[in-house]
This record gives sequence, C-alpha cells and structure tokens, in this order.
Amino acid sequence: MKKIGILTFHRANNYGAILQAYSLYKKVLNMDTKNNVEIINLNLRKREIHDFKKYNFGRFHIRFKSLINYYRMKKFIKHQMKLSSLKLIDSLEEGIEYINQQNYDVVITGSDEVWKTNNELPLPNIYWLPNSLNCKKISYAASANRTPYGLYPEEVKKKLREYLEDYICVSVRDEHTKMLISTMTDQDIHIVSDPTFLINFPEIDIEKKIVRAGIDLSKPVIGFMGTNTELVNLYRSNFGSQFEYVSFYQHLGNTKFIGNLNPLEFVQVFKYCNLIVTSFFHGTVFSILNEKPFISFEMKEYGDMESKIHYLLKEANLTDRYFVNDLLFDAEALLDKSAQLLEKDAFNYTEFIKKQREYFKPIEEILRSL
Repeated sequence: MKKIGILTFHRANNYGAILQAYSLYKKVLNMDTKNNVEIINLNLRKREIHDFKKYNFGRFHIRFKSLINYYRMKKFIKHQMKLSSLKLIDSLEEGIEYINQQNYDVVITGSDEVWKTNNELPLPNIYWLPNSLNCKKISYAASANRTPYGLYPEEVKKKLREYLEDYICVSVRDEHTKMLISTMTDQDIHIVSDPTFLINFPEIDIEKKIVRAGIDLSKPVIGFMGTNTELVNLYRSNFGSQFEYVSFYQHLGNTKFIGNLNPLEFVQVFKYCNLIVTSFFHGTVFSILNEKPFISFEMKEYGDMESKIHYLLKEANLTDRYFVNDLLFDAEALLDKSAQLLEKDAFNYTEFIKKQREYFKPIEEILRSL
C-alpha cells in the first residue's frame, strides 16, 4: 500500500478547480483502492484570505449568495474527497515541514495552474515540490498559463531547475507550459489531459432546479458560462425569443440564472443546453464531456503566448470555434458559426474523450511501478 498525496488548488472557490482535484483524486484512487490517497489540504494563508475576500465581498458589502456558495464548495471537498488536516502556511519552509510530517510515498502536484505565479503565489513555492520533500515527486497536467518565465531572475530559475531534476515524472497540460519548463530541465516532459477528462461523472437529476429557475425546456437553450453580458445581447438580437438564454457560474444580465449547484450538479447543466458560449477552460471541457456544441470566447489577448483553451481546441481541430475579445473580433463570424452548430455538430466527441484518457496511461504505469 502506498500513501499518495495530491497538491492542487482544491480550495479555490470555482467549479473547475474543485472538479479537476476531484477527478484526479478519483482516478488515482480507483487505480488501486488499497492505496491511501488524499488531497493535501494545504494553502498559502495569503492566498486563502485573498480568495475569500475576492469571492465574498464587494467594495462596501458582503455577497451573501457568494458566501453560501463558498461554504457549499467547502462542504463538497470535505465529503467527496479524503483530505489531510488543514494547514495554512506563511512560508515555503512551513509547507515542506507539513508535507514531510504526512509521510507520503508519492506527492503529485497538479493539475490546474499550480506553476503560474502572481502576488499570491510567489516563486519558489510549495507547488513546485522542493527537493527537500522526503517522497517521490510527480507533476500531473501542471500549467503555467500566461506566465513568461523569461522575466524571472536566474537564481529563481536555478532553484526551480533543482526541484524539477528530482521528479520521477514531469507532465503538463499545454504546449506553453512545456516550452517554459523545458528551459529549466532536461527531463522528458509529457503533455497530458486535464483530469476532468479521466473519469465518468455520476448522473444527477437537476431538472427540478432547471425548471425552478424559470427555464422553458420546450425551447432550445443557449447557455453562457462567462462574464460578458454584451455577448448575451448579441445572441439575443440575432436569434430572438425562440431560444431560452441561460447563465451559470455567474448571473449575466438578460438571462435566467441556474444557481445553488454543487460541483457535480454543475457538470449536469451542460446537457440541457443546445449551445454553450464559454470564456472558461473548464466550460470548454465540460461542453466536450457532455458532447454539446460550444463556442469558446477568450476574454483577453495572449500576445505571443498560447492560451490553454486554444491549445485544447487546436488538438481537437476545433479552432474555428475559438474567438478572442480583441480588435479583430468578428461578431458576424461568431454568429454564423453558432448557427451552424445549432443546426448540426459533426464533431466526434466520444473519440476525442477516448484520446484524452489515453494520455494518462504512462503516468498510471509509473504509479503502479513504484
């Protein structure tokens, strides 16, 4: 029996972060139920406080609905995954000491943007698995989305290089991260799928919640997972009242909102849509998993860096569904593509999901060999 810890962003207050943690946990656990698999319930104190304030407080008020959802998320991770005891850390050394006390045989970092950096996640940090950890180290689908590592001092990159050389396997989620990491290690770097592709999510009936939100299921539904109300208005003006316009994740103006969902219920929303318009990576992923037509609308330009959404769609040969909110944005092309997808979607979702799952095989072989 091996003790395996997964270090990820499971405490982030969003569906994608929690569901990728849940999926990787389930996949590793189901490989051998004799193993002791748990989520390492650790977070940077600064990041924990930042996220709590960001999601639950406006400038002069408390967002009570967001606060309820925050505790719904925390309840989910507590009951759906085995967690270590909670530890909030203020330093890298605290994180190393805590993880070593858990006596893991293997620690997996990822997936999610664990190798991205910002003010709440300075370099080096615990998610890079320092070589003073007394365990074998693996990264799974780690991402450094939008991080230009060339801007960091050489002494930081030298430290990260030392960490990476101690891994038994390095895998990332996208080409951009592979390119960045390849400048710091000679190890083979595998590109693998997001863990949400790796499992079958349980079927949960949420039709009562759909109807309670006032949605008429006799009409075709266009669902929005994003932050751009202007997109809703664009679709409304083009497709008219014959459609229902629904938002989830965030309530957008001129839509009916499906809220009060736990993460597994959230996955089910997609199946009720005839078309999904999403600005989120996991919105794209869950559209694919539910085999539903979708448009991916990137809210920011990435310049000379490739976004994780674009990389996924490039692999699927679906970049004609990818639009960017920039000066070159073509609203007519977006609406034409949407109309085509509403009429017919010929993409073979089943084969693409099967291909994504095959990426895990080398990682599984390594874990079984330990």
